[in-house]
Amino acid sequence: MTTALFVALVIAVWVLSGVIAAVVLLGRQGYRDWHWYVLGALLGPMFVPIAAERPRTRPRTLERNALTSEEHAIGGRTALVAVDGSPESRQAIADASRLLSSPDSRIVLATVVDAESGKAKSDTDRARTLLAECAGELNGDNGPAIVTEIGSGKPSAVLLRMAEDENADVIVIGRRGKGLSRRLLGSVADEMVRRSPLPVLLATAPNATGGTAGNGPTPGKEV
Repeated sequence: MTTALFVALVIAVWVLSGVIAAVVLLGRQGYRDWHWYVLGALLGPMFVPIAAERPRTRPRTLERNALTSEEHAIGGRTALVAVDGSPESRQAIADASRLLSSPDSRIVLATVVDAESGKAKSDTDRARTLLAECAGELNGDNGPAIVTEIGSGKPSAVLLRMAEDENADVIVIGRRGKGLSRRLLGSVADEMVRRSPLPVLLATAPNATGGTAGNGPTPGKEV
């Protein structure tokens, strides 16, 4: 084996070990920011302990805004809806709106950002804009109370913590990922179904199911 070939092999193993760590330890937990994969490629095997520790970050709420009065919603049902701007999450909002349309109900629109990344401020600003846009589509004088929340940490853990804090009755989240990408990266929605003590409604974009949406509430369970 020539020196050049040996060096190329070492570099390939170095980069691959870091990228695999990013995919397995972070990607499957919902961390999809490409910066993590670049960092993994640069740090190689040294990235493994960083990637292993990251999902253990304590979930926390960065912002909570009640866009309408919550007083009339006391005693009614509450749905926490995971929002990320995808067609599936848009469908999740629509499904929640149909389920909880009465004035005594409450819809919590929640999204998750990485507050410790290099672009935390811009991500938070985009999340704030996205939530305001989605909330604007739901606002109505006779509709449910609307709350928006931005959290940081492992997505599934953050959403479950928010649902508990808000005393939610159901979690609505878009089903995302198909084929190899789903097997490789996993699904936040799947983890929510496995871990949630609350019913979880999985929403599917209409064009993904031939015009139908939503798969009905799936009871969650602790593992």
